[in-house]
Amino acid sequence: KLLIGYWHNWCDGSGYKGGIAPCVKLDQANPQYNVVDVSFMKVYGSDPIPTFKLDPAIGMSESQFIEQIAELNRQGRSVLLALGGADAHIELRTGQEQAFADEIIRLVETYGFDGLDIDLEQAAITAADNQTVIPAALRLVKDHYRAQGKNFL
Repeated sequence: KLLIGYWHNWCDGSGYKGGIAPCVKLDQANPQYNVVDVSFMKVYGSDPIPTFKLDPAIGMSESQFIEQIAELNRQGRSVLLALGGADAHIELRTGQEQAFADEIIRLVETYGFDGLDIDLEQAAITAADNQTVIPAALRLVKDHYRAQGKNFL
């Protein structure tokens, strides 16, 4: 059985709908979750390729974050990177498949994520060429890991 929960990468109190999000480190995620989705891979600035940036307000260095992912893995828990979210303005275009796949692979290799959770909402589902670019990029990522004998979730 799976119990999946999101871990939010912010704690500034100005999250979705202005709610207050308590500042929680990854290793404090509910221990009943056997899959933890790290929120969010999204667009920052003018680069159209979504990425992930650890919020410094969390109070963790990148190396501490990587170690916490590894610790959850040692506990038999999977850690996925969540793409999107309610305020994600992702608009990928034909021709960006490889760049998007490369960024997913870079993030997986950098942080040790086990896979990708797709949380596209509202306009992001059909924006630009998302309906063809995202599946094509994900096939590239799956093929990349399959060639290495790895299972990408």
